[in-house]
Amino acid sequence: PDGLLYKISRECTDKEREDFLKFVYNIDNIPGLLIPNKLLCYDSRIYGYTMNYIPKSLNIDEILTRLDELKADPTFTLDVYEMIDIIFKILNNIHKYFIFGDIRNENILCTENKLQFIDFDSGNLFDKKSMPTYYTPYVAGRILNKNTKLTDHIKAIITSLSICYGINIEHELAGYDFITLIHLLKRINANYNIVSYLEHIVNLSIDNADNVDISFDEVINHVNLPKEEEIMTLKRILL
Repeated sequence: PDGLLYKISRECTDKEREDFLKFVYNIDNIPGLLIPNKLLCYDSRIYGYTMNYIPKSLNIDEILTRLDELKADPTFTLDVYEMIDIIFKILNNIHKYFIFGDIRNENILCTENKLQFIDFDSGNLFDKKSMPTYYTPYVAGRILNKNTKLTDHIKAIITSLSICYGINIEHELAGYDFITLIHLLKRINANYNIVSYLEHIVNLSIDNADNVDISFDEVINHVNLPKEEEIMTLKRILL
């Protein structure tokens, strides 16, 4: 009724987490991130926050399940490249301040052809301990440090590929090594640029290049739209 969403942060268990919520709350604006407009306090402790309610919004998972319907909707004008562009621009905006941590399809909303990240409370400052997130990718047998730019980028790449293929790759490959995704794409004869770029990401991980900056231009030069045959083959394998 008041146009607000009330988020109780299960992660807010110590002063460090409270300090992080205060830090984000005191940022005037991060383009593309829904930041809190009020902290919820009780007995001198912060236990959550409020944020503006966004009506008629869909998260990436919901978009993937309604893809055919949305393609026929003249009011839905975002194309694949534009969505990936926005995701990485928002992520780079966030990385000026902190690690987001919990990048996943459900935490990216689309409304009125705009994308926004929500649920930042599993994030952290660059020099602090990492917090639990929905999933943590591992690469070449190495479980990634959650509190790094590289981990955020890998999760954003998985979301981007989900959008490209119209499949919830994040869900279907949860618990698998990132290299498994590369093997699958090779199996369906995916565009060479995509595969070579993902191999580049693996090498960054092996080299512990955890806080490298990855620009949208670098990503989009490799993420070519897949052919229909690739999409159908990947769906047969995964679904």
